[in-house]
Amino acid sequence: MRSDERGSSSRQQRLDKALIKAAGRGNVTYVRHLLDWGANADVVGELGLTPLAHAGRSHMSNAATVRLLLERGASIRPTEPARDPFLVSCHKSDEERIRLMLEYGPDVNAIDPTAADRTPLMELVNWASSETITLVLGYGADVNKRSTLAGVTTLHCAAFAGRLNIVRLLIERGADFFAADNRGWTAVDHVEDNLKLGAKAYRLHPEWAQPQRETLAWLKKEMAQRGHDRD
Repeated sequence: MRSDERGSSSRQQRLDKALIKAAGRGNVTYVRHLLDWGANADVVGELGLTPLAHAGRSHMSNAATVRLLLERGASIRPTEPARDPFLVSCHKSDEERIRLMLEYGPDVNAIDPTAADRTPLMELVNWASSETITLVLGYGADVNKRSTLAGVTTLHCAAFAGRLNIVRLLIERGADFFAADNRGWTAVDHVEDNLKLGAKAYRLHPEWAQPQRETLAWLKKEMAQRGHDRD
């Protein structure tokens, strides 16, 4: 490689590395400058994360950085080895960024084997509002899609998290109440599993278990009414 080519390659690497860092920090002005200077909006960094994925998931970043990257051509559906930025963001982000990314057509049914074998909806039911969950469903998210390895559904995830309002919403939107994962566990089993796993902490802080207990009671009542009494 000629010296001028090595220099050009080194410059590109510095720009791309700086872009990843700036995107994760939400420095929208610096991100704009780096893109103007030729940084690659779809560069794949460590863990397979693109600048958009960093901007979407980092607690230090913001919607303005996400919007800028998308407007400047960052792919919402990058090819391998990049991980899906929307799915990564659904693990931990804020609703403004999630709603913004939805406008650019992400794969709402993607499954990332490096992200706990979950879909975006499975991640969102742990923390997002019912309004955002409804929005994602409106974009075509499959309420009954199963994880690849465990056969878990979104309803199982919401039940485990003790989010009764989301459990009820999912059922209203067609979630299979009696769906079982690869172990044969239904939503009821997943709530009970949470209570067992957290038993020590729940003894010290009984209030922490209240969402799960309320969810379990409601699910058992529903199961009995539907003809599958577990008691």
